[in-house]
Amino acid sequence: MWKNGNQVLLCGNGGSAANADHAANDLVYGLSPNGKGINAHSLCANFSVNSCAANDTGYENIFSYQINAMGKPGDLLIVFSGSGNSENVVNAIKTAKQLKVITAGILGFTGGNAKPLLDIPIHFPVKDMQISEDLQMIVIHMMVQRIRTL
Repeated sequence: MWKNGNQVLLCGNGGSAANADHAANDLVYGLSPNGKGINAHSLCANFSVNSCAANDTGYENIFSYQINAMGKPGDLLIVFSGSGNSENVVNAIKTAKQLKVITAGILGFTGGNAKPLLDIPIHFPVKDMQISEDLQMIVIHMMVQRIRTL
C-alpha cells in the first residue's frame, strides 16, 4: 500500500491520541531512520487545525475534516480507541469509508460503535483504559517489526 504512494492516517483521543502520534513517529522515522519510512500522519498532532475545526464545526468532526482534506482511495486510517464509542473516531471511520480509505482500529472494552464499521478491527475485550492503551502500542510495535522484514 505505501509502496504505491498511499498514506497512513491515525487518530484517537487522550492517551490514544498520544499513541497515534507515537505510531506516526514509528512509521515515518522509527521504521527506517534512513528516510525510507511510511508516509504517516497523526490527525491529533496539529492543535491549530483541531481547535479550529472543533470551534467551527464541533469536536465530533475534527478528524473527519482532516480526512476529507487528505484522504484518498487506498489510504489507510488507523483509529485508536479504548471504548470504540468516541463520536469523532466513529465519524472519522464513516468519512474514510466514503472516500474508499481502508479502515483499521485497535479497540478495547466491547469495541463500541467503531468495531462493526471497521474493515480491520483489532479488538481486545479488556475493561481497563490503561491496559487498552498499552495494547494499542504493542500492536503498533509488532506491526513495525513485521514491516521491517518485508
